[in-house]
Amino acid sequence: MLAGSACNRGLAFVRTAILGRVLSPVDFGVAAIGQLSVQWIEYFSQSGFNTSLILTPSDLDLYLNTAWTVHLLRGIGLSALLFACAPLAASLFNNPGATPVVRAVAIIILIRGFDSPAVACLRREMNFRRETIWHMSGVVAGLVTAIPLALIYRNFWALVISMVAAQAAETATSYWATPFHPRLEFDRARAREMTRTGKWIFWNNIFLFPGRFLDSLLIGRFLGTAALGYYQMAGYLALIIPDQLATHTGSLLLPAFAKLQETSDLRRGYLRSFGALCAALVPIGVVLTAFAGLIVRIALGPKWALASALIGPLVWSGIFGAVCTMTTQMLLRVGRAHFTAWSSLLKALVLALIGYPAMRLSGSVGVAFAVTFASLAAMFWQLMVVGRALDIGPWDLLRSIGTSVRELIQSASKLRLPPEWRSVSAESAKNGAEG
Repeated sequence: MLAGSACNRGLAFVRTAILGRVLSPVDFGVAAIGQLSVQWIEYFSQSGFNTSLILTPSDLDLYLNTAWTVHLLRGIGLSALLFACAPLAASLFNNPGATPVVRAVAIIILIRGFDSPAVACLRREMNFRRETIWHMSGVVAGLVTAIPLALIYRNFWALVISMVAAQAAETATSYWATPFHPRLEFDRARAREMTRTGKWIFWNNIFLFPGRFLDSLLIGRFLGTAALGYYQMAGYLALIIPDQLATHTGSLLLPAFAKLQETSDLRRGYLRSFGALCAALVPIGVVLTAFAGLIVRIALGPKWALASALIGPLVWSGIFGAVCTMTTQMLLRVGRAHFTAWSSLLKALVLALIGYPAMRLSGSVGVAFAVTFASLAAMFWQLMVVGRALDIGPWDLLRSIGTSVRELIQSASKLRLPPEWRSVSAESAKNGAEG
């Protein structure tokens, strides 16, 4: 799974690096307005059915047609709504010229409505090979579409069309990943059952919305489309690794925690997961913060230099968010899903309070630091809640990190160089001593 996801991320990075040298920050900013509009309207209408399908102990076949019908009707309605409200969405970013882009990306929601809900079986059965291929289809489609169009037209439409192509490929491949022949059907009892867990996913998304998107709205509306392009690119570079690990965490831990029954096993599993995640992410955060300028110059070129100052704070917000993603899986397992919504509300309130003053004080950099502080507050809240549920204290968390670091060092010390490498190393050391 990790290798496949790394391949997906690698292809996406190649696409971004090439397009970053061909297109301008303004082009990325305009495309971001369309992408953010899609994410916004979907956030306010998530059913949470996919999570419910993973957690339900019953036969999934009893639920799939109802879930597919609800998602399809939702996709049709939301795409029509976004198309009609495109001028309003563009005006929120103070860029009326982005209206055609918003209308074009509305088709993404329509296409996504046809996704097979049976892909939840991949998570439930931990079939990560097919899940990786499923997601890779969209990445490859976006890559082969965006680069030729960018070289020909050299504007934001290359990004927009590639997003639509990527979604079309993923939707088509979802039926290969988990064969499913849908039909229109609505079972009120099944829908109500899925809604019991899904309702907290819905409220979590409502509260999460300001925390995830208020920063982009502030920058796009008050600092301009180019500033939004720099911010989106910095966010991509800063979050590519934390987001990948957070995605893996959610994919692995929700079904894994669901199999644990004893509180002691849940406690042990959470601490090991927390320690391993922190041991992996903290060094990455240090490296990205220290070498942000070099990374931007190598990956994107000098015209993106303004994005380097944003990477440091954004990578730490991603690390705090990854810890929250992991903790959310445990809160879902122990029946405290509502606390994930409260943590999202806390993050939103903190960002709403300090986001605009921070922007007035330091521009985009101030907004990035405000996001980091809000993410830190949400992480502390979730750690406190899970600590009470599983009797975990601060020292337990610190010890888990220390244990994971020690295990990592021990594993690294057991690695053996190939014989030819060892001979070269020994000879170099001997020559150095003689010198």
